[in-house]
Amino acid sequence: MKFSNKIVKRKIIYPQIQNDLEHVKTYVHQFDVFETTMEIIYQVEYETLKVHGIRGELKSPYHQIFDGLLELVDGQKIGSLNRISSKELDYFFRDESTVPAVTYYSPEYLDLFAVMSGLYEKITGLQSKTLAPDLDFFERSFSEQIDFFEEILAQEIYPYREWTEFNFDLDDIKDLKLTIILDKQMSEIKKQEFQRILKKFIPHLGSIELLVDF
Repeated sequence: MKFSNKIVKRKIIYPQIQNDLEHVKTYVHQFDVFETTMEIIYQVEYETLKVHGIRGELKSPYHQIFDGLLELVDGQKIGSLNRISSKELDYFFRDESTVPAVTYYSPEYLDLFAVMSGLYEKITGLQSKTLAPDLDFFERSFSEQIDFFEEILAQEIYPYREWTEFNFDLDDIKDLKLTIILDKQMSEIKKQEFQRILKKFIPHLGSIELLVDF
């Protein structure tokens, strides 16, 4: 397992907080893979998350990755906790835009994202949304279509090791066909599987066209 220099050399931003602070809240998360707990000390003002620090530590370099994950959501609207993806964090830590920050998305790497779902539920009282088929996908605005496409990638594609080598960009939609730009060639079998996953959540999808842009 290899990690980018941005991960390995990262200086930790969020401090260990030993004393109790006023006007803050604490979320305690139990990691499944790491078999340890982490406390996040935070505030919410005007639907915006402010992270003050943590209590607990993960083994290196996953603690550095977790610190970067906190940086991505700190200062953002609460809804961002429910949308942050493994691929977005990967891009955040890349040394070069075309080289993944980690060799593959290990169980430890993916375990970090459960914190965001748990914190979202703690703050809002709502469970993270389960992705459901969109029967009206082709009636929506292009920006809404992109958001839904990205949500499919975040929940159904990027978390799985066999897809981490690909980057997908939705380029155009016309006549029930999605035109998607890839950064590398995909086999026909892989294309059929990708289309099957998309069709599961976009039932009226007719076909996909994959264009390679190195």
